[in-house]
Amino acid sequence: DGVLKNFFEYVCKKAEITVPDGVTTIGEIAFADSNLCKITLPETVKSIEGSAFLSNFYLCEINIPVGCKVGESAFMGCNSLMRLDFKNIVSFGSSAFNDCASLREAELADGLTEIADYSFGYCYGLCRVVIPQTVKRIGEEAFTGCEKLFEILLPTELEEIGALAFAECRGLKEVIIPESVKFAGGKIFRRCKNITVYCEADEKPDGWADDWNVT
Repeated sequence: DGVLKNFFEYVCKKAEITVPDGVTTIGEIAFADSNLCKITLPETVKSIEGSAFLSNFYLCEINIPVGCKVGESAFMGCNSLMRLDFKNIVSFGSSAFNDCASLREAELADGLTEIADYSFGYCYGLCRVVIPQTVKRIGEEAFTGCEKLFEILLPTELEEIGALAFAECRGLKEVIIPESVKFAGGKIFRRCKNITVYCEADEKPDGWADDWNVT
């Protein structure tokens, strides 16, 4: 049926695997805890389901086919992964890349509308993120704990920023919140001690939490 299911849980340490042509979906937990080092996906893959590569500590190289959807926690805990083809990912679920401590940058795809909750939380090495103008929502704790993130440019049509979205991003120095933002959760920049936040809105919108700017 084109779905690759979980039968690699006992793959030996630092193995390399090539998925055959015709596979369209990497199923839930298909490679979770499998100790893969490198995996090559065919262009036929269009979906990577939830927890597919969860806690794959040794995974350092994987290609993402064009037009791929990524499920919740799909790469969570892949601590050796330094890069991904984010421009080929059309959507991703909550915690999709959470705790990818070695990830360096994320240039997200044009057309993406949401950065899901906890997506890049505790990606300690993440220092560069490019958010396309199409994004309308940045979820709760989306970038919490990204200590090396030093710059973030928010889309001019952004509508929502979730609670703690940039908490503990200690490298951030300046952020401009566009006038388009109608909802802002609490403590967006908690523990960002060196940050200066500029708001284009003349006064706090009704949809902003009272503690949105507590640091």
